[in-house]
Amino acid sequence: MAQSGGGNRPGGGSRPGSGNRQGSGNRKGSGNRRSGPAGSGSSAAERARERVEQQGGGGGPRRPPRPGPARGGRRPANRGSSTAVRAGVFGGTFVVLAAVVIILVSVLGGGGKAPKSVNDFVKPFSDPAITTAVQHVPAGAFTAAGNAASLGPVKAKSTGTAMVTLDGPQKTLNGKPFIQYLGADYCPYCAATRWPLTIALSRFGSFSGLKLTASTPLDIYHSTHTLTFASARYSSPYIAFRGIEELTNECPSKDVVSNPNYSSTPSYYYPSKYVCNGSYLPLEKPPASLQHLATSYDTNALFGSGNGGGIPFIYFGGKYAEDGALYNPGVLHGASWKQIVAALSVPSQGIGQQVLSVANRYTAIICNLTGQKPGSVCHTPVIQSAEKALR
Repeated sequence: MAQSGGGNRPGGGSRPGSGNRQGSGNRKGSGNRRSGPAGSGSSAAERARERVEQQGGGGGPRRPPRPGPARGGRRPANRGSSTAVRAGVFGGTFVVLAAVVIILVSVLGGGGKAPKSVNDFVKPFSDPAITTAVQHVPAGAFTAAGNAASLGPVKAKSTGTAMVTLDGPQKTLNGKPFIQYLGADYCPYCAATRWPLTIALSRFGSFSGLKLTASTPLDIYHSTHTLTFASARYSSPYIAFRGIEELTNECPSKDVVSNPNYSSTPSYYYPSKYVCNGSYLPLEKPPASLQHLATSYDTNALFGSGNGGGIPFIYFGGKYAEDGALYNPGVLHGASWKQIVAALSVPSQGIGQQVLSVANRYTAIICNLTGQKPGSVCHTPVIQSAEKALR
């Protein structure tokens, strides 16, 4: 499972794989609040290194890694607060060889190249060719991608997966099942999640105002190319969707500090030479209703001790919830927007298979919410198969 990995805040607590909530108090992992000044205790990078070594990083696994996707950063506890880095524990989802092949040429600086200034962050920009292609993936590509077994079943309580079932009434908006996403532009785990989520939602409706951006250059899987839901609008005859990005990917220059563990952190996690020791700038304020959902459902009780409170957080109409990403952001690392979109035409391997198999799971969830509508999407064998894992 993944959490948002977001910006590094040395001294903040971290949970494998999902986003951090951090502010006046840190939520450890996806959810526990942990107080203490930035820089207290071990750094985020050092904790990341320790987790990798424990689970099998650097020179090779010392024991089998935990199955399933990884979690990443934390959701900010208040406006403008930074998220501590989360080095996820990636199991079958993470294929090191695939990552090596995918690291082609990063447009934003590869390897461990640090930004010369905070102006190296990517401001959201429009590219109709990319956003149109993402919303019009051929039906045959979903069939070819299939359903990744590593996603695992969805259960009432998490046992190492990023997604759980909910037993409440269905949540609707204007009579339609309501899906809500909470993330941040700096977050690499959110960056990974937006691709398959956008693709799946586009099978039921359409977006306007989608833009391109990249995760922060100051965190693991730095500068992961992605889309952003900030200011985007979605329309569908079947479902309602709201996407909120709380923070930008820009760290004020005063908060950019050297990563003391850069040289000793395994390149397995693509570390940055610098980290954000403060707050990314605010972007969108979540409505009170979404904050309430995150507080109510993005919890340790549902996602396991230390695993609540992460980003991305997705609430699927009262029936499912996700804390973290369903696949490893490292799959995308080093690939440009065009390369990621081009990979969707090769759905049986690499980026294409990872992204589209997760899109199939999201599609299956939405089909459950809509009563299997539209049939042209929901009645296909690959989606029917994906739905079996949801029971």
